[in-house]
Amino acid sequence: GPLPHPVEQLHAALGLDSFDLVGWSYGGAVAMEAALKNPSLVRSLILYEPAVWEVLSANSPEEKEALEDRSKIFGPAVAANNAGNAVQATRLLLEGVFYLPHGGFDREPEAAQTIWLDNSRTTPLLFAASPTAITCDTLKNFSRPTLVLGGEKSSATWRLINDAFSKCIPGARKVILHNVNHDA
Repeated sequence: GPLPHPVEQLHAALGLDSFDLVGWSYGGAVAMEAALKNPSLVRSLILYEPAVWEVLSANSPEEKEALEDRSKIFGPAVAANNAGNAVQATRLLLEGVFYLPHGGFDREPEAAQTIWLDNSRTTPLLFAASPTAITCDTLKNFSRPTLVLGGEKSSATWRLINDAFSKCIPGARKVILHNVNHDA
């Protein structure tokens, strides 16, 4: 049969009835998918700027704005990935997502650079991943307490996604954290 979702594995290992689930960026997409699959396992959900573009209405002004913004953030990394350079794609991805200046990756702590570059072999998988099945319609029946967090200095992409999540999930609460961006 199919393998259990990692959140199901965690639930079984901890032996808890339910737990609070937290996800940031791509982890927010993973957390939301897990919560939708097994809502009874989730006591509450906290999402920080989940990477779920599909929650934006197709062909809407919001989607258009987010796509333009996303192209600026991810475009150089996608180009490096398409050229077969996963290391450069990883460097550019982190510069784009964390709003670092050109070459800013090299000024990050050495330990962080090492972790990111050791995992650069997975960057092509990230860019090849299928879109999530999460849309506003799939969120409308999610009833667990949900907190949607965002940074005051985050780009339009994250702001628009957060707005959609907070509108689509009944009772979701949105909080903006001052003086931070996507890297919190």
